[in-house]
Amino acid sequence: MTQLLATDRLRQIAISRVPVFLGSNLEPCFVPERRADTKRVLIASIPKSGTYLFGHLLKIVGLFDCRVHLQDGGFTDYRFTPLEYGQREVAKLRLSFPLADALSLVLAGQFVVGHLSHNQDLEALAAPFQTLFTYRDLRDAMVSQMRFFAQHGRGSALREGW
Repeated sequence: MTQLLATDRLRQIAISRVPVFLGSNLEPCFVPERRADTKRVLIASIPKSGTYLFGHLLKIVGLFDCRVHLQDGGFTDYRFTPLEYGQREVAKLRLSFPLADALSLVLAGQFVVGHLSHNQDLEALAAPFQTLFTYRDLRDAMVSQMRFFAQHGRGSALREGW
């Protein structure tokens, strides 16, 4: 029965065209590296509040970055691209994929980041994770967001109105 469930899950992932690795127990995952002695970690944050700073700290303590950024209804996949390309062509890296399926691809000792709407469904999906929430004064976050758009060319149409 377990084998059938795993086969159905792999078939569903294959149909979605999300590239996955197979972990040591043949479970599909975003990245194959893992630390079995550690929980899965979800950094849920407001934009520009230190999301990737916290991610960097988790890497320092030995967790593995899945290199995906979760959003409601999908994720942005940075696993196979250089940082500069990802910042410039973010729209090309977005994949539509159910959040429950994306979180199931995170293994023990790995972390994932995202800006997610808080609701009961998210609470249930995040229950098996160690969840970190980052926030920042909203004025500072907005100024940082405006600078981010201007620096990386993402907001060229918005720049005129600033």
